[in-house]
Amino acid sequence: MTSWKDRMKAAGLSYGPWYILLLPVFFVLHGWKENYYDLAVGPLIPLTGLYLGVSILIYGIFWLIFRNPRRAGIITFFVLSVHFFFGAVQDMLLSVPALSPYVRYTYLLGFIFLFLILLFVWLKGTKRKLARLNFYLNVLLVIFLVTDMISIIVLPAVNKNRFTLQDEHVPLRSCKDCPRPDVYFFLCDEFASSASLKDTWGFDNSGFDSSLRKSGFQVMEASSSNYNFTQFSVASILNMDYLKGLTDPSAVGLYDYQRCNALIRNNRVVGFFQSNGYEIHNYSIFDLEGYPTPLHQNFLPLKTRIITEQTLLNRMKRDLAHLLVAGRFRIEFLRQWLLENNTFDSNAVLNEVVRESARPSVNPRFYYVHLLMPHVPHLYDSAGNRRSDSLVIMDYKNVLPETYMGSVQYTSRRMQGAIDTILHNSAKPPVILVMGDHGFRMEEPLTRRKDFFRNMNAVYLPGRAKSVFPDSVSAVNQFRILFNTLYGQRLPLLKDSTILLVDK
Repeated sequence: MTSWKDRMKAAGLSYGPWYILLLPVFFVLHGWKENYYDLAVGPLIPLTGLYLGVSILIYGIFWLIFRNPRRAGIITFFVLSVHFFFGAVQDMLLSVPALSPYVRYTYLLGFIFLFLILLFVWLKGTKRKLARLNFYLNVLLVIFLVTDMISIIVLPAVNKNRFTLQDEHVPLRSCKDCPRPDVYFFLCDEFASSASLKDTWGFDNSGFDSSLRKSGFQVMEASSSNYNFTQFSVASILNMDYLKGLTDPSAVGLYDYQRCNALIRNNRVVGFFQSNGYEIHNYSIFDLEGYPTPLHQNFLPLKTRIITEQTLLNRMKRDLAHLLVAGRFRIEFLRQWLLENNTFDSNAVLNEVVRESARPSVNPRFYYVHLLMPHVPHLYDSAGNRRSDSLVIMDYKNVLPETYMGSVQYTSRRMQGAIDTILHNSAKPPVILVMGDHGFRMEEPLTRRKDFFRNMNAVYLPGRAKSVFPDSVSAVNQFRILFNTLYGQRLPLLKDSTILLVDK
């Protein structure tokens, strides 16, 4: 009677280094298992193909050096493991107070490089055939893969502990006889209210509020967001509801962000507009069901980044890339990618939406426009002049209030110009909402945390002689009030409250 080891060997697991192919597949599969309910399988296929191609390339290079498949496979396995699991190990070390001072890249990368050299020298000099190590690595990866595949099969039947919305059903009705104007929803990232800027920083942006009022807007000076992080705020706004089941608001992680992405992708506001014959135009950084984002952004963990965020290259990009965009080590394409793309995208989006407003359409249109300003990077000063790279880089390390205020002025001027043109271009008066997803977040002192939620909020409702929105409206009620006012809905207003989140 043959043993399980003999059967494994007969299957070829003691010969070829199959683990160099199994490891990238396991990494992606495990990431999918961890985010099964919120991550579509489609984007995982090219990601897996990319990792397999890179693994084969690395193995090929080491095979040319060693001329031995097992030696080349073992060192390739080490390189791949370091890349895939660097973030997880780094986070684990940071969680141990005694070890956290030694988690600097100088130490970590030095240790990795030293171990790689020692492994290389040992593989070059050893006379061992390494069949047993090769066999165990193959078996280990097969076990990992089978375990995760079984977990994925049974996951749909498991009552997964994941947060969702407070109300499972919001009674939205169709309104055939209601007016159906175009609706522009501008969400400006980290756009604080003028009252907040004046009270806390002594900065006067009331000129923007005044110009909006002259254009017929209602400006809600005491408005607030319900969450201080973008994805949570957007998920709440577009679903007109609070989020239920957050495991720990004081330590939100990648899983929580990914849940928000799913709630944004299938949200109630877009669903309502669709059911009432609206065209949907997505100019946001998020995917909407059937309307993927046309934009590229670098700082939010969306799509497969929920898996790849912990890899060595992405961690280094997050923590060290600023060293390569200025000074003697400056690399031009990295500078443009890291410093310019986000703001340039916002300007391009704003220009595109303005052009769209002049295009005739048979059907009414809903525009969701998410602008990554006045959030960092602050490429322009208050007058619209390009700031130096060194100053922009400093924003990532420490956002100075005066720099943020300059970005607020720039954003205000760009928004006012776009609004004026949209109102001029529109054959039928549109509805325009201009909001900040949250206020200005500057951590110190802690007493300023109330300003995290004090957001810019203004609404243009044509033909409305009196104010419709309460001055102290919070973001969760924004579309409830709009739908009640324009489309004959009877949605109850929710209690205004704020939920402070802390990023893990």
